[in-house]
Amino acid sequence: MVVEGVSDDFDRNHPICLGGEGNAPPEDVGGEPGYEHFLATINDKDHPDFSELQHWGSIQGYREFNMENVNRRLRSV
Repeated sequence: MVVEGVSDDFDRNHPICLGGEGNAPPEDVGGEPGYEHFLATINDKDHPDFSELQHWGSIQGYREFNMENVNRRLRSV
């Protein structure tokens, strides 16, 4: 996370996310090599393990980055 600036003239009483990408690896994915395999598999619908790893990832809480969701959560803090 990078703080790009602080404003004394603001219209919100909470932080906002201006951009982002990527996701945190799921638990027990197998380190960096396991995460690389996981990403390659869930991004290839023809991979034989696609459905299994998509399901496993959802159980682990793996989700695509969603800036609207992040800002909604920041407003509620």
